[in-house]
Order: sequence, then C-alpha cells, then structure tokens
Amino acid sequence: MSVGQKSRKAKPRPDTSDHQLGGDEGVSLRRGTDAASLKRAFSRIGNREIKRQLTNAARIGAITTRVNVPPIILLADQIGPDILLENRAAWIEFYLYNMSGNDLTNVFVRATIQPIHSLNSYPGFYEVNIARLVNEDVINSAISFVLPRADLGNTVTLELCKYGDVPPGVEFPPVEVLASAQLKFDVGARFSISMGNIFIGAIASRHNDTIYVALSGNSETDSWSDSSFIGDHGTTDGRSGLMVSLLPVGPFNVLPNDGQSFVASVVIANSGHSARDDDEEKTLLAISGVAGVVATTVASILFPVGTGIWAALSTAVTALNDAIIEWAFKDCDTVVMADAVSTNTQELLLYTMDPNDKKVVAYPTAWRLESKKKGGEMLPGITWLGGGCEDSDYATSLSLFRYRTPEIPFDHSKDGTLVNPGETISLADPLTAFVVDGPPIDYELLGDGTSDELGNYEAPTTTSYRKFAILKWTYYVEDKEGIRPGESDFAVVLLT
Repeated sequence: MSVGQKSRKAKPRPDTSDHQLGGDEGVSLRRGTDAASLKRAFSRIGNREIKRQLTNAARIGAITTRVNVPPIILLADQIGPDILLENRAAWIEFYLYNMSGNDLTNVFVRATIQPIHSLNSYPGFYEVNIARLVNEDVINSAISFVLPRADLGNTVTLELCKYGDVPPGVEFPPVEVLASAQLKFDVGARFSISMGNIFIGAIASRHNDTIYVALSGNSETDSWSDSSFIGDHGTTDGRSGLMVSLLPVGPFNVLPNDGQSFVASVVIANSGHSARDDDEEKTLLAISGVAGVVATTVASILFPVGTGIWAALSTAVTALNDAIIEWAFKDCDTVVMADAVSTNTQELLLYTMDPNDKKVVAYPTAWRLESKKKGGEMLPGITWLGGGCEDSDYATSLSLFRYRTPEIPFDHSKDGTLVNPGETISLADPLTAFVVDGPPIDYELLGDGTSDELGNYEAPTTTSYRKFAILKWTYYVEDKEGIRPGESDFAVVLLT
C-alpha cells in the first residue's frame, strides 16, 4: 500500500498578512519596553509595518545591535514546535532588517546552541545564506537544530556573519559577526510507567488462580487505565514470572522543577468462578474500576479537590458500581493485590539521571510491589470482595521509561534545502518505511506554498519577506484503544 493511500490530506496554512510572531520572550527587551505593543504591531504584519516596528525597537534599545555601526537588526522571534522535548528537532525563527545604508551581500545567519549545564555548544542543522539584502529590506527565515537534554534556561544564539579578507599567511578567511541575538528556552522530557511480570509464590484458590490485572495512573490533569485477562495459573517457577500486556501510564511530558506528581496503581485478582464471556467483561470492568479507585485514593493526598483528577475518580467509581450491582466475586475469588506508588518530576529525572544521557529504563526499588494475604482476609478498603480460600503471595514491579529519542526518528539532513519558485520537493520519502500497512500521517503546512497528502511541498511562484516554510506531520499509532496521534516532526525548506 502506498504512502498516499495511508496518509491523510494535508492542511495548507499559507502565510498571509496576518502572520503573528511568537511569545514575548522572543524579543530581547530592556526595562520599560512594551513587549505586548510590539507584538500587537507585528501581528498586523505588512512589510512596511515590520520595518517601522523593528526600527522603533532598535531606537529605544529593545534589540541589541553592534555599537558604533549603522544598525542591522537581527531579532530572534520564537522557537517551535509548541512542545520542546529532549533530543528532538526544533526550529528558531528570526527577522533580519538591513538599515546600514548599504546592501548586504554574501552574508549568512548561523545558530549556536548552549545547553545550560554543558561546556560544549553546537551548531544548528544549517546556515541561512543571504546572497543580497538591499538597504531598507527585511526577511523572515528559520534555522532548525536538535534540542539538548531536558533542562531549563538553555540558550540559542543567532549571528549574522560575513567572511573577511584572508590575512597573509592564513589559509581560511576570518568570520566577522555583524549582529547577534539570543533566546532562552526550556526543554522537557517524556516518560511512561509500565508494569512488569507477575510472580506468584502462593495462590488464593485450591487449584489455579484465574488472574485478572489492571494498571491505572493519574496526574493532576490526565488519567490512564488498562486491564487484561492473564488466564489460569499456579505458582510461578524461575525468574520469568507471568508476562502482562498492559498499556503504560503515559506517555507524559515534564519540565524540570515543574512540580508535577504522578500515581500508578496495580490491582490483581483471582476470579475463576465462571467462564462466561459476560462475566469476563464484568471482571475486567470491576478490576479496572478498583485500580482507578486505588490510584485516585493515593492521588487525593497529592491533588486538591476540584482538579482534573476528580473527574477520573468519579468515572472509576461509577464503572465499578455498575459492575458490582450485577455481579460480585464469590467462592475463592479475591483481590490478591491492590497497591500504588506515587512519584514526581524530580524523582523521574533522578531515576534516569546519566552523565552520558543514555539511560532509558529504571527499576526503582520502591516500585517493587508484594502482597501476602491470609486466606479469608480482605485487603483494606475492599471489604465487598471475597477473601479467597488460601494464603496468597503475589509480587510485581513498575518500571520507568524515558523517551530520550523520538519513537520514529527522522533524518533532518533535508532541512535548509533551498527551493526555487514553483519547484516541488519530496519530504516524505524517509517516512515511507514507517507508514506502509500502518496508521496514517497527518500533514500541516506552515508558510507559503502548498503540500499534498504524500508530503510533497511545492514552493510559491513568488515569495514575500518570509523566506521559509515548515511542513509538519503527526504519526498515528494503533493499539488496543484504537488509532490515536503519536509523535510529531517537521522539515524546514528555504525559499529563494
């Protein structure tokens, strides 16, 4: 099946006179400058208005230029995409206004990234070469780069440069910096929490336990839940245990020091009194409901009443009650484990801390769960379930996964490709292997030109001051919950 058959139609969004600049942090403002006014003026774009506002910004000292030279204004505008995650690609947009009184020829803009906790800086994917920028003209362009590891206060520096004359006895010409601009940015990390294998030292019934398991989780704004039927089992031998196949808690994104908290709960039950399909569905519903209650009970310590978590709690309790009204555990059936762990952003980063930034999986000792229960006894707070016939002993663990790299990596070597007016370039070729016989891809175009459902980009026949376009796409993933959006990526092209 071709890429086109599996792709969704692109969503062109041509750049018009209503293009808006990014957040206020994109302008290096000094005390007393009205950033909001500057941004509102830019939103009414028009080439003349851009020049006027950039001129005013330079005059009042809002934008730093070199001292004692006619002003050449380089403005670092904004960084995209909206969510910045470690080791993924990003782009920085900038404006360049030539007010020097002379044409600028054979100059280029480069980007250098300085991670906050690293002595090593590194360049962007490419440099923007400008053959000529006449006096009193302005251009808007972009440079893409790879983000550093999750951290706060990183810096990207833009420099307008030209090569000087080669001194006698020197092989390479020196680089002269004509103007510069900086922008601070924060980078987040993505995590998920998964359940490991189940180890059984003793079962709750006289022969085999019929095992159902659920994993649930909550943050202040989101909730996750999945349940599964494992089958009939006795005690486990060896180190492997019983493999479970449950969707993880997450993925979720964090920023260092953002103060987020997370809860993950595990519920395991023996429910073997009937093999009817409708009973299995009710069991899964009940087990999932119990896991939701356990998770939200722990979460209630962390999150105040009124936050998004309480909507999830209400849903879990309703589902649980609906199941129990029609059906209840009996005979040797019982919940053999109902436990939860809580964590926060700081712990997640500490668990996966690695000087080489390569550690992706962690198995915290505190996340090992074990439940030993006497026959006939019920776990605290779950008094309406049976107590089982025998002493049971169940153990499992939770693991932490850090998505240090994109799930579907994209080669950004095509970024910065110069596209002539009316020329078509294919940006989807590297994606073909990932979408054949799989979920589709959504495309979205930012800037002038057009794109199709195959990821092909066609440049406009004429260009404005905006000299770049970005083609974004979103991969879709398919699991037991259906097809849903996954990670996103992009490519940047430069226009002549």
